Amino acid sequence: MLWVKEPAHPNEQISGTVYMLNVPDDADCGTNEKEGLKQNSKGVILSPQPQNDVNDPLNWPIWRRDISLLAISVHALLVGGLTPILAPVMGTLGKEFNKKLTDLTYFVGVYMVSMGVGSVFFAPVAVVYGKRLIYLISLLILLAGLIWAANADSYGSLMGARVLSGIGAAPAESLPSTTIAEIYFAHERAYRLGIYTLLLLGGKNLSPLVSGFVANRLNWHWIFWIASIICGFVLVCSFLFVHETFWDRTPLPDKRSREESRQADIARQQRQLPPWSSDMNPGATFRSSHNSAYSSGSENHRTESIVSIHDNTHNNIAYDALTNDANDNDVHNENVHAISSNTHDFNDSHSMSKHETHDTESIISMINTIRVPFFHNLRVYTGRKTDSSIFKVFLRPFVLFCYPSVLYPTLIYSTSVVWLSVIAETINSLFTSEPYYFKQTSVGLLYVAMFVGGFLGSAVAGKFSDYIVRFMCNKNNGIYEPEFRLIMIFPVMLAVSIGLMGFGWSTFDGDLWIVPAIFMGILGFGCSLASTVSITYVVDCYRVFASESLVTLNLAKNVLGLAFSIFVPYFFEASGAKTSYVVYGCVEIALCLLAIPMYRYGKVMRQYFDDLKLMKNLY
Repeated sequence: MLWVKEPAHPNEQISGTVYMLNVPDDADCGTNEKEGLKQNSKGVILSPQPQNDVNDPLNWPIWRRDISLLAISVHALLVGGLTPILAPVMGTLGKEFNKKLTDLTYFVGVYMVSMGVGSVFFAPVAVVYGKRLIYLISLLILLAGLIWAANADSYGSLMGARVLSGIGAAPAESLPSTTIAEIYFAHERAYRLGIYTLLLLGGKNLSPLVSGFVANRLNWHWIFWIASIICGFVLVCSFLFVHETFWDRTPLPDKRSREESRQADIARQQRQLPPWSSDMNPGATFRSSHNSAYSSGSENHRTESIVSIHDNTHNNIAYDALTNDANDNDVHNENVHAISSNTHDFNDSHSMSKHETHDTESIISMINTIRVPFFHNLRVYTGRKTDSSIFKVFLRPFVLFCYPSVLYPTLIYSTSVVWLSVIAETINSLFTSEPYYFKQTSVGLLYVAMFVGGFLGSAVAGKFSDYIVRFMCNKNNGIYEPEFRLIMIFPVMLAVSIGLMGFGWSTFDGDLWIVPAIFMGILGFGCSLASTVSITYVVDCYRVFASESLVTLNLAKNVLGLAFSIFVPYFFEASGAKTSYVVYGCVEIALCLLAIPMYRYGKVMRQYFDDLKLMKNLY
C-alpha cells in the first residue's frame, strides 16, 4: 500500500506496523483485529494500548506528562549546548594554552565521544534499574564536570573536565526518546519529539551566542559557572517531576480468556484429579500467589499478575489495604470479599471458579483506581525492571547496527548533528579574520539564525509530520507504517544540502554576513527536521528496543563527531570553505536518496529481521 512493498508472506504482526485510524467502511481494514481496541475521541486507535490503571504512564494527566517532557527537554538543552559552547572562545583558549586550532577542536570531539561511551554504560543500567535513577546520577556527574571545567587552568585539566561532562551528559541524549515513547501514544510522539529535538539542537545553536557574551563581559571560566547553576536547577526539576516511566505491558487475561481457562480447568480436574476431601479447610484467602486458595492454574497465573501490578506501580498502600491484617483464614478488609467461606464446598468447582473470577476482578478494580501518592514517586531507586543481565542489555545496541531500520536513521541523525559541530569548529576562523573581523559576541549572534531555523524545523517535523501520517493512514485503511515518516527526508535533503553548500560558498566569496547567516538558518531547519524524523522513525519501528536504538544512534553520532573533529580542521585548511562544504552537501544528498529504497522495502526488511530474531538471545 502507498508504494510500501508488502512481504511475500506477511507475519500476523510486524514490528512497527499498527492500526492507528478506525476505517469502519472499508472491508479490508481488519475490523475483527481492531475490535475492542481503545481509541481517542477522534477515532485514532491508541498504540500502545493503555491498561485500565490510573498509574499507567499513558494514563497520567496530560499536564503531568508534559511537565516531565519539559524537564527532560531543558536537560537536553543544557547538554546540547555544551557541545559547541567553546566555539566563540577558541581564539582566546589558543592564546592562553598556546595551542593550535587543530588541538582546540578536540574539546568538541572528546566531549562527543565521552557521551557515546557514557550512553553505552548508562543505557543498560537504565533498562535494568529504571531511567529516573540514571537521570539523577548523570546530572550529579555532569555538575561535577562543569565545576571542574570552571576551575580548569590548563589544556589538560579542561580536557579532563570535558570528558567527565560528556559522560554525565550521555543519558540526556539516549534516554529521553524512550521516556517520550513510554508516556505518549504513537500519534502524539512526533510533536513531542519535535519539542525535545528543538531544545536539544537549540542548545547547540544558542550556547555559542550566550558563551560569546559571557566571555566578552566576564571570562571563559564563567561560561561553565553559569552552566553549573543551570545544571543544579535541572537536577532539582528532574528530582521533582521526572518520575519513573517503566510499565510492564505484558497483556493480562481478559474475561473471555479467563472463562475459557476456567472451563478447561474444570474439565481437566474432572478427568485427572481426585475429588476434594470434604474435611479440607475451605477458609483460605487471597494474599499472594503463594498462599491463595485458587485451585486452578489459570487463576494462580492471574493472581501473580495482580501481584505484578502491585510491584509495577509500587503501590504498597493499596496492597496493604487489600490485605490488611489478613490471616490464613480471613480477609478483614470490608472492600475485599473472601474468596471462599465455610459454606463453600470445594467439590463445587464451577461455583468456586465463579467466585474466584468475581473476587479477582474486584481486587484488580481496587488496585487500578488507587493513585500512587506524589511523594511515593520521588523515590530514586524503584527496583529492578527486568531479569535480563546487564551484559546482555549492553550488547543490544551493537546488534541493532545490523537492522536497516535502525542503521539508516542512525546515519541521517548522526550527520545532522555532526554538521552543526562542523560549523562550530570552523565559524570562529571564518568570521574573526578577513573580510569580517567579528568579535566573539558577533560570532555568537550568527547562531540566532540557526536557532530560528531549528525552531521552524521542529515545528514542521512535529505537527506537519503527524498530519502527513494521518493522511497516509487514511489512504492505507487505517494502518500505520513507520516508513510514512521517511517522506520528510526529502525536505531534509534540500534544506541541509543548500545550507551547507551556501554557507561555504558565501563565506569563501566574502559575501555580506547576512548571506551566510541565512544559509545557517536553512541548515538549522534541515538538521532539526532530520533529527526528529530519524528518532521518530526508530522509535516507531522498534518501540520495545527504543532505549537500545537511541544508544545506537548516539554512539554512532558521537564516534562520527570525534572523527570529524580530527578530520575537519585539516580538510578545511587544505581545501578551503567552498570545497569542503560543497563536499559535505554532496554527502548529505547521497544519504538522503537512500530513503527511496528504505521507504519501498522497509517493511520487508522489518519482517525479515523479525524472523531472524537476532535479539532473542539477549532477553
